Amino acid sequence: MPSDTFTETTVSVDLDNKKSGFPRIHLPKIGGPPFGWNLLLLFGGMFAIVGAVALEHPLMGLLDSAKSYAATDPAQPSSFVARYQSSVLSWKTFIGILKEVGFALIIAWAVSVFIEQRSRAREHKTHEAQRRQMANDVVHAVFGLLHKPAYVRKVVETNLQTKVVRKHYDATYRLEALTPEEEAELEVEPGRFVKLTQRSTYTFLNVSPGPVKHKIVYSIAVRGGKIAEAAGLKFASLDKQELKPHQITKALNPNDEGWKVYEWEKTIPADGELPVVMQAVSYKELSDTEVWGSYHPTYHGMKLSVINLVPHIVKFGLRALTATPKELIHETPGEEAQWEISGPVLPNDSVTFWWRSIEDDGRASSTPKRRRRTDTSTSTVEPATPAPIKGP
Repeated sequence: MPSDTFTETTVSVDLDNKKSGFPRIHLPKIGGPPFGWNLLLLFGGMFAIVGAVALEHPLMGLLDSAKSYAATDPAQPSSFVARYQSSVLSWKTFIGILKEVGFALIIAWAVSVFIEQRSRAREHKTHEAQRRQMANDVVHAVFGLLHKPAYVRKVVETNLQTKVVRKHYDATYRLEALTPEEEAELEVEPGRFVKLTQRSTYTFLNVSPGPVKHKIVYSIAVRGGKIAEAAGLKFASLDKQELKPHQITKALNPNDEGWKVYEWEKTIPADGELPVVMQAVSYKELSDTEVWGSYHPTYHGMKLSVINLVPHIVKFGLRALTATPKELIHETPGEEAQWEISGPVLPNDSVTFWWRSIEDDGRASSTPKRRRRTDTSTSTVEPATPAPIKGP
């Protein structure tokens, strides 16, 4: 009986996948015609039964030919009549066999559809379990490591099976002192808080063969009171389209206490890109930290820039817990600096940006005096004030 079959391919590992940069594991796949043979069985059985019924119909005259001939010419010898009776038995036999074949084909179709499909589902489940075990065995065979299957599965899900990645990530942090008017409006102690403006520019890339509905999430931690009301996302551009203030407010998720989380859903076509620009304002202590993290892999690393306009902040830096280490590009102590992560950044990697005031810096006596920046000073990093954006 024809049935669907499983076609397996050779297991191989491509450690130099030029398209994505990630190792690619080729595991066995399930194949075979899903419905072709079943349809042939069904239609073959129906054709055989219909043909048998048509042949035995009286209009065909096949079964009554010998009897009619003998009745009209009784003078014929018995051997002649017997010859025709043998012909009648032959047609009966043929029609009976044709019916039986038709019924057999229909029964075979029913078995294939209702029984074979259940067997195929069980085999598929077993096959998938073997695929997962193969993935773990491949890691062992290639790298010589005996990781737990649950760990290997999570690594594959978060790093290799993700459909959307970032091509790059550029972030600029700008520290500014609060004016007396801003301190009064926020109802905070004078000299305690500073304003932190964060500008992020990146591009999502769909690496899957089909379009993907992707949720864009941007979140910042906020304090309570007036500070929580003033902090938030001030500028957003998705797919080179600047969002209106009410569109930003509408995207705010009100269920996250202590955070302001903004969410949008966009469709990215196969092998398509989605440029994103975000700029947010938060209020931090004079000595504080800001942590950056992401769930998405980033192919071509990050560029992180810091501009400090607060005279009382004399020292700042970055601590990167990333798969690719950071590298200092340039620095003006106490004023500005730029770092670069030149390789991939993996999901759940993090970067901590910290700064210290004169009072909190234990080595303030050895710190060179900073020149107070003026409006005419220049910077090599992108200013945080939003300007008309034509796309990152």
